[in-house]
Amino acid sequence: QQLAGVAGKNQKKRRRMRWRWLYYLDKKIIGLGAMLKKWVMLEKKIDEVGLPAVSRELLEELRIRIEIDRPVDKWTDEKRGVIFLGLNHESIIEPILAFSIMGRRDVNLISGQTFTRLGRNFAKSVLPVMQRKYAWNFQKKSIVAIHGMLYRAENLSLEDVDRINRSTFDKTAEKLKNKEAVILFTMGGHKMDGKWGRGIEEMIRRIEPEKRKEIDMVPLYFSGLRRLKLF
Repeated sequence: QQLAGVAGKNQKKRRRMRWRWLYYLDKKIIGLGAMLKKWVMLEKKIDEVGLPAVSRELLEELRIRIEIDRPVDKWTDEKRGVIFLGLNHESIIEPILAFSIMGRRDVNLISGQTFTRLGRNFAKSVLPVMQRKYAWNFQKKSIVAIHGMLYRAENLSLEDVDRINRSTFDKTAEKLKNKEAVILFTMGGHKMDGKWGRGIEEMIRRIEPEKRKEIDMVPLYFSGLRRLKLF
């Protein structure tokens, strides 16, 4: 019993040290905490003014200016089914940048299940997905990055993950058929050659062939993010 007590105390100590290290790292380098503090205040306004307007206001708060090098209003403003395909994801701000250029409010983001925790209003625009490797009963365990630790903290089983993903594929197909828009970043490793498994195939397969012709896929590429200093 004494040994068990000592082991438990050591585990708690390591956990506290880990969180202190993450807090220091975020404060000095990542800046996520400061961004979330601004986000909490703005998220309450989403129902009233829409997520695109809130995203633009957040960028103003962060003093981030965005320029569009080609006209995209055909897809960002008009009522039509669109998949906005994010080609790169080099910082934490790309989804907000994508929302900020939208003139329409019927836009949804396919994102990790964990990000539905960023507020009830924001969650209404999130179509959650999860990789099976983050399920608690996934057989092959491996060391994961910070975001992986957050995903595993959801404590989802493989059955839960499969159910969530199937539901999102179904909902996404319906939204596209109803001429709504979806933002999707296909990679998870901050690389241009990243893959999203068979996700896009699963969505498109749920749409009747004659309806697919009415849906556009628009690539979004973000440049200048490596030089971006948020705080």
